[in-house]
Amino acid sequence: RRDDGAVRWLSSHGRITRDDQGRPMRWAGMDWDVTERREAEEQLRLWAEVFRTTSEAVAIADESVRIVEVNAAFERLTGYSREQALGRGLDLLDSAYHDEAFYAALREQVRRHDHWQGEIWHRRRDGTLHPDWMVINTVRNDAGNISHYIVVFSDISNLKESERRIERLARFDELTGLPNRAEFMARLERALAARGEQEKQIAALFMLNLDGFARINQSFGHEAGDRLLRSVSERLRRAHPALACAGRLSGDGFAAFAAPLDDSDGITEMANALLGALHEPFFIGGQPVHVGASLGISLAPTDGETARQLQQAADSALTDMKKSGRGSYRYHTADISNRVRESLALEEDLRVALREDQLRLHFQPQVSLQSGEVNGLEALVRWQHPERGLLQPAAFIPLAERAGLIGAVGAWVLRAAAQEMVSGVLAAWPKLRVAVNLSGVEVESAELATQVASILEQTGCPGERLELELTETLLMRDPERTARTFARLKRQGVQIAIDDFGTGYSSLSYLQRFPLDRLKIDRAFVADIPGRAQGEAIARTIVALAHGLGLRVTAEGVEAESQLNRLREFGCDEAQGFLFSAAVPAEALDAVLSEISSAWQTLAG
Repeated sequence: RRDDGAVRWLSSHGRITRDDQGRPMRWAGMDWDVTERREAEEQLRLWAEVFRTTSEAVAIADESVRIVEVNAAFERLTGYSREQALGRGLDLLDSAYHDEAFYAALREQVRRHDHWQGEIWHRRRDGTLHPDWMVINTVRNDAGNISHYIVVFSDISNLKESERRIERLARFDELTGLPNRAEFMARLERALAARGEQEKQIAALFMLNLDGFARINQSFGHEAGDRLLRSVSERLRRAHPALACAGRLSGDGFAAFAAPLDDSDGITEMANALLGALHEPFFIGGQPVHVGASLGISLAPTDGETARQLQQAADSALTDMKKSGRGSYRYHTADISNRVRESLALEEDLRVALREDQLRLHFQPQVSLQSGEVNGLEALVRWQHPERGLLQPAAFIPLAERAGLIGAVGAWVLRAAAQEMVSGVLAAWPKLRVAVNLSGVEVESAELATQVASILEQTGCPGERLELELTETLLMRDPERTARTFARLKRQGVQIAIDDFGTGYSSLSYLQRFPLDRLKIDRAFVADIPGRAQGEAIARTIVALAHGLGLRVTAEGVEAESQLNRLREFGCDEAQGFLFSAAVPAEALDAVLSEISSAWQTLAG
C-alpha cells in the first residue's frame, strides 16, 4: 500500500545476510511494480473464460487463414472437434448455397475494411445446412501486418423461421392458409400484367360472401365457425381447374380469379362451380349444416384494367346480388356501379341526418270502429333530405339496416315520440297512445327494456301511452329472451302489439306465451275485403281469436267504406288507413282529428 492508499502489485527479489550465529542481519534486493502485468493477465484470463463459455461460435485463424483455435460453441454448432478443425482453412464450413461471387465480395470487404458481417449459410460436419449471422474482424500487429482473423458466428435458424412465419402471416390467412387480401390482390395484379399485349385475353374476378355465416357462429360457437371456414376454403381451392387462385379477404368473404382466358365462355361455369362447391352440407358435430353463398363477377378489361378496379366492380355486383336475393351470382354492369355509389352516398347522408336532426315523425290515426274516436296513433319516421325532399321509410330503412344504423334510427324514433307526447302537440291529447315499430336489432338487444325505461324517465312520458309494435318473425327469433324483455316492458306500463299478424309464423302458442295487448291484421287480408271469401274468413278468424285471448284488434290499410263496414261486422276494434287519413306531421293532427270526427258522423249516419 502506497502512502496515498493505492494498492499495487510488486514482484520482489532479494537476499538475506546473516551473522555467525545465523541470525538475519539485512535484506538486500529489488521490487518491480507489476500491477499492469497482473491486470493484463487477469483480463486475459477473463477473455479466455469468455472465449470458452460464450454461446457464439468463435474461430481464430492465422494470417494464412488456417484455424489455430476454436471454442466449445464452435464444436457444438459445426460438429467438428477442436482437433479436427485446427490447421484447416476457414473454408471448412463453406456450403454450396452461395456462389463464388458471394465469397469474392466477402473477401474483398475484409481486405479493404478489416471487417465483414452478414448472413451466411454454413455446412455442418454431417452435411446439413444452417443459416448463421457471422462477423469477421482482422487483427494486425504493431507493424500493421495481419496476424490473425477472428470469426464469430451464431445459428439464426429460429430467427429465420420466425421471419418466415411473420412473412407468411403478412401474406396468408392464418386460419385457412389462403392468400389474404393483400397477397390475393398482388397475385391478381401480376396475373393482369402477365396478359401483356394480348388484347383478346381476359381475366375474371369472383367475389364471394357466405350466406348466414353469423348464424353458424351464434348457434354452434366460433370454434365450429372456424372449422367451417377451413372446410369452405378447401372446397373453393378445388372448385374448378381454371381458377388460378382463391383467397380469404374478410371474415366470411372469399375471392377467386381466373387469368388469362381466351374468351368468356367458361366463366359462368366457374361461377356455378364456386357456388356448387358449397351446395353439399357441412357437418358440425355430426349435424349437417347448409351454407349458401352470393357471388359478384367482374371482367378485365371490360370492368377495369387493375386489380383494384376489378375488385370494386365485383364488390358492386355482389352488393347488388345480396340486395335482390342470395344464393346466386351477378355480373357487374355500369348500372350496378351507379346504384352502389348512390347507395353509399345516401348512407353517408343518413349518418349526417342522424347528427343534424333531419328525421321527422308523422302520425297515422287509429280509429275506434265503435265510437269513431281516435284511440291511438302510429308513429312513422320520415327523412327530410336537404336535396331529395321528404323520403319515405322504404327509401332509407333497408339502407339503415345494411349500414348498421337501424338501431340509431329506432332510438331516435322512440325518443322523439316520447318527447312529442310530453312537450309537443300530442301533449294536448293525453289519452292517445302512440305506437312505435321495433326493428330486429332493437328486439334482439338485451338493452331494449333498459333503453325504453331511460327514455320514459328522461322525457317524463307515461309508459301507458307507448305501444311497441313488432312482427311475428321478430317475435320468434329468441322467444325466451323476448319474453323476459316483454315482461320488463309490461312492468313499465308499455303495451305490446303484433304487426302484420298472419303473415309470419302464425303460431298460436306464442299468443299465450307473451304478454301481448293487440294484434294488427295485415293490409293484405284487409285488401280482400269485401269480395274474397278467403280473406274475409282470415280477418274474421283473427278477430275472434284475439278477443278469445283478451286482445284487441286493429286493421291496417283500410281504404274503402265497404271494408270498414265488414270489419265492424266482424267485431274489429280499430282501423287505420287512407279512409281516415294518411300519416301527417304532428302539427296537422288537430285538423285531421276534426275531419275524422266529422267523417265518422257521416259514415255512422
